[in-house]
Amino acid sequence: MVCFLALVLETALQKRLKELNTDISYRKVFNDLSRLQAVKVSFDGQEYLTRTELQGDAFSVFKALKIRPPLHMQSVNAYKLTSSKW
Repeated sequence: MVCFLALVLETALQKRLKELNTDISYRKVFNDLSRLQAVKVSFDGQEYLTRTELQGDAFSVFKALKIRPPLHMQSVNAYKLTSSKW
């Protein structure tokens, strides 16, 4: 199932890049996005996720797909699920 989803996403991205007449290759985009990392940090009793800078053409891909890139820093606590929410 994961392989099929990856293939669908790869095909959709390649199609979108072609529609935009860009010279960015899927392989380059994949390499740039694979360098994106997140680190969990704690400050004043709160947990946050902070990410590395977008490398190469990664920002262009988010823009082409009309997707907002991940925030530089965001609270983890807001996204934690507790058993009371189930």
